[in-house]
Amino acid sequence: MTSANENVASEPFDDVGADIILRTSDGVDFYIYRIILSLSSPFFKSMFSLKQPKDSSGSLVSAEGQHIIPVQECSRTLDFLLRLCYPIPDPDIQTIEDIGNVLEAAMKYEMEQPTKLMRKLLLETSTVHPLRGFAVACRLRMDDEAKTAARLWRAERMPCIPEAPAGRSGVMEWSLTLAGQTYIEQLDQVSAGSYFRLLRFLQAGIEVDSFCNPPPNQEEYTLKTAQPTPLPTLKDQPADLIVRSSDGVDFPVHKFMISFASSLLSSGVALLSPSKKLPIVEVDEHSSILDLAIQLSYPMEDPELTDPELAIRLLQHATTYNSRRAKDFIRRTLPTLPTLNPLRLFFIAAQHSWHPEARSAVLRLLHCPIDSAYVPEMEHVSARVYRAFLKHHNECLRKVAEIALRDTPTAFLPRNASVARLTSGYARVAPAIYSPMVDHAVSILKRDPFRISYDLEAMRSNSEQLMDELQIALDEVSLDL
Repeated sequence: MTSANENVASEPFDDVGADIILRTSDGVDFYIYRIILSLSSPFFKSMFSLKQPKDSSGSLVSAEGQHIIPVQECSRTLDFLLRLCYPIPDPDIQTIEDIGNVLEAAMKYEMEQPTKLMRKLLLETSTVHPLRGFAVACRLRMDDEAKTAARLWRAERMPCIPEAPAGRSGVMEWSLTLAGQTYIEQLDQVSAGSYFRLLRFLQAGIEVDSFCNPPPNQEEYTLKTAQPTPLPTLKDQPADLIVRSSDGVDFPVHKFMISFASSLLSSGVALLSPSKKLPIVEVDEHSSILDLAIQLSYPMEDPELTDPELAIRLLQHATTYNSRRAKDFIRRTLPTLPTLNPLRLFFIAAQHSWHPEARSAVLRLLHCPIDSAYVPEMEHVSARVYRAFLKHHNECLRKVAEIALRDTPTAFLPRNASVARLTSGYARVAPAIYSPMVDHAVSILKRDPFRISYDLEAMRSNSEQLMDELQIALDEVSLDL
């Protein structure tokens, strides 16, 4: 195939006498000498040492006859990188975004000297832009550089973080919080887990073993072997296939039912089966998950599911194999599981764009201390999602405080006076805010238990009114996932 591409890189990468072309993601051709790439990069040296197939009709070739190698990097990044390899002056790389991109490419292509130069430059630039340096280091999984940047950011920003305001609510405006001041767009490319560990380090000042990797002591969940659940009998249609799980359990099924419900069978491996036996397809799925998935492929009642871990594994299966019914079933089931941590539910819902479930999970966490709350799902979503959670949680708390705590001093009045405020209804929304009101009531009763009377009907009516007002206010708080 002959290239008709007219976009050529600037000097010295425009030499048509070079023997190889690197084509960038934005369509710019760099004319390069193999010997320079081979000396700079073991990656390319190994590539060039491979024998080319005799039939090269599918290869991309320039008009001059050079083979064209597509690369993922953009022309700006590749230009910087190749100038570090060529016997010419090093480029002036100023922005931390460029440093990160060049460093990533240098590591990918195993270029030792450019990698050393860029790591040094990243550390130097982090002294000026520590949070950007942290984002780059975490994205490239460089813990030492991430730790250095985190310490620099803590020294720079912590003196600027105000203490929580005095008063009954103690809920700081989002822009003044530690999390609100510790976020930039570049952190979108970092996991929520890394962002969580950064905030914990800033709050507690305790050294973190790794910003880039999750804690090593997470408990492993062990799946239990399941036997096939009896399936509906289809008239004159016996099972025509055996699906074998990864732990060796055989499930007799109807091929057309499984194929219609998901793409599971297309991922399986056909095995030799004894003569006069059903054909066997082995799939990479445990029997406990496969049993549930097969039930959800047939016209039968939904299976009983009370184990959150099993439900989450089934959701992963449904997502991988595009099982619509299984995914809808899990979406309905997860919020009803009493042992499922609402924070896990939030991140799962956010990952699958289930906005109502995500908002509901935040409300269930209003009474919980969340600063130290960690769940493994944080490692699989962007820090942007965790920031959205913290911001939404903060703004909901402020709404609750604004409505539920107003006029609190009038909640307890002398005998024969109508009580116009009752806030016990808010206990189911935010016990942490409700608790001081109870303490206030108890203190009054202890001082003069016989001079207090209540208009219970007024209490009930006003409580319902305020709860409706609070619900409307919470619904207006945006959740930007």
